[in-house]
Formats: sequence, structure tokens, C-alpha cells
Amino acid sequence: MNTEVINHSFSARVKKGITTYFKENLAILVAFIILCVGLSIATPAFFTKDNILNVLRQVATNSNLAIGLTMAIIIGGIDLSVGAVLAFSGLLCASFISDGMNLGLAVLLAFTLGALFGLLNGLIIAYTNMPPFVVTLATQNIARGIVNVYANGQPISARNPVFNFLGVGYLLGIPLPVIYSFVLCDTVGKCVLNLCTDFVLCACTV
Repeated sequence: MNTEVINHSFSARVKKGITTYFKENLAILVAFIILCVGLSIATPAFFTKDNILNVLRQVATNSNLAIGLTMAIIIGGIDLSVGAVLAFSGLLCASFISDGMNLGLAVLLAFTLGALFGLLNGLIIAYTNMPPFVVTLATQNIARGIVNVYANGQPISARNPVFNFLGVGYLLGIPLPVIYSFVLCDTVGKCVLNLCTDFVLCACTV
């Protein structure tokens, strides 16, 4: 089969999926637009640059989690532990920094420990008959338990100017967490589309 024909077919499926999404969620989208217009009229500060950036900053963390979770959902799985693992990694990172550890090493170690939870989930799901829902629910509670015991129910602050800038700083007037989210969306989105295209090409040429 011609590669151009396959690519055209895949593009047509993507466009159809987007069209279907808007048709199925039209009422929600209309309600959202009406809500935004109403709040803009009622509150002059609503539709402003500062408020929009503030909202984007608030949803940036959930957006980053959703990007990773999308990969699991695409293959028919689910991961309930993402929030707890995020808290686990963030707590350890802040603890390491507050104890005087090098910033780069602390971040790398926190990422690694968080990734180990993902590896544990994947190994259990892949080599047992346990459903992802049950496995990730268990690891969610494990991560929460570790966080509560380790921190003893108290917040841990990382007093490092570079670390604080990476978390709450701005670049060209845009919060860095928002930039991270857009970069991740663009990178992961392209990877997913490329993988799907390659899969379609392989399936059609076999």
C-alpha cells in the first residue's frame, strides 16, 4: 500500500476523531464559553493576563500528570498512583535539598525514586493477572503512607533560590510551570502521533 495513502488515511482518522470530540462535547464547550463570558462581564479582573496566567499555573501540574497518564490510557490501562507518587518525589526532593544535597543530584534522585514506582507498577501488571486499577490503587496508598510517615504530617521546605525559581519563576512574563507543560504537550504529542503513524504503516504493510 502506498505510504502517502496510509498517511492520508491516518490524518483523516485524526480529523474525524477531533470532529467527533467536538460534536459529543458541544454542550460542555458552549457552557464553558458562556461561563467565561459571564464571569468576564461580572468580574473585570477575570479576563486579564494575570488571571489567565494564574489559572494556567494552577493547572500546569495536573496537565503534566495527564500527559503521562495519557500514555497508559492509550494502551487500555490506568494509573491511580500518579498524584501520590508526585507527592512522594516532591517531598523527597525538598528533603534532600533542605539537608544540603546538591540541587541537580536531589532532583535526579527524586525523579529516579518516582520512576521506580512506575517500574513497580509496570512489572506487576505485566507479569501478573492483576488489573492496573488494583495495582496502582495499592501503590498509591503505599506512596501516601511513605509520605505521611517520612514527613510526620509536617511540610518540608526547600530553601534554594534556583529550585524556587524553577518552580515559581517566570520566563518572558510566563510562569515556568506553564512553559514546561506546553513543551511536554508538544514533545509527547509528536511522539504519540509518530508512534501511531508507524504502527499504522507496519500494520498495513504486513
